Amino acid sequence: MFRFSNFPLGPSFQRAWVQGVVVHASPDRARVVLDDGTGPPVEILVPPTCVVRASRASPPDHRASLDPGSYVACVGALVAPSDAEPRTGATYALEAERVHDQSDEPEREAMWNVEVLEGFDVLERARKTSLEENESRENIPGAA
Repeated sequence: MFRFSNFPLGPSFQRAWVQGVVVHASPDRARVVLDDGTGPPVEILVPPTCVVRASRASPPDHRASLDPGSYVACVGALVAPSDAEPRTGATYALEAERVHDQSDEPEREAMWNVEVLEGFDVLERARKTSLEENESRENIPGAA
């Protein structure tokens, strides 16, 4: 479970979605480093069970599209980072369940910005709901 330390009453996460440019890939493509432009690069662990798609129309193709320079979206579980080089400085890694190469989609970055804004809006609504629920509990006589 992952929870933002500055967001103690907010939701916790088991999965995350990131997308950005592959800046490093191990020779077997089992580990890639992704730069999403927001901070330190993110380590992506790509197990054999991960579904990797080169495009929406293509069938799953393991390890395709994970070359440096590719723009990919990844969904997976938050885990401890590996000890492999290069170290990213991140406090977590993402063990990918799905990877989708979006290199051929011209609006990918513009759409990502919209999706991030929507995500923050969802988190803010969840935070406000959580605060309101806690305030309600505090106003109930005998509630702990």
